[in-house]
Amino acid sequence: MAKSVDVFETVNKLGNSAIGFVAKHKKEFIIGGSVILIYLIIKKLGKNSQIAPYNPDETRTTISNDDAMMISDSLFASMNRVGTDEATIFRLIEPLSTDDLKLVIQKFGVRPYGLHSGCSGTLGDLFCTPLNLPAWFKRELTKKEEAKMRDLFKAKEIPF
Repeated sequence: MAKSVDVFETVNKLGNSAIGFVAKHKKEFIIGGSVILIYLIIKKLGKNSQIAPYNPDETRTTISNDDAMMISDSLFASMNRVGTDEATIFRLIEPLSTDDLKLVIQKFGVRPYGLHSGCSGTLGDLFCTPLNLPAWFKRELTKKEEAKMRDLFKAKEIPF
């Protein structure tokens, strides 16, 4: 019985200590919470700013919607890990026609970038940024690879 009383007293002291700490630093907690809230609001408002109109002419595409989705998922898999698989990215992108690439970008949509493989819930809201496929390329490729990708997009007359 003495041990449970000791545990209770210890927990009670810790609780009082935490309450005292919060009370002592109330101003810092309010400022910190406000900064986080403002950041989340700005991030949510800017969510659609990464979406550019990539509307393919479906009569000119040479791949199906399913193929485009499969390519976009493969591109995502090649970037959503530690160490980007650049060879796979270029192998998938280079043979696509203009409208095929637009369709792949459309199917990729906007996906959360950051905390690779763990962008969900509160942590995802705090640390992940919703990006479209070209924006993912800009984050994942080296400057030299990004220039090569930019040239591919330019040749296909697609904004990068």
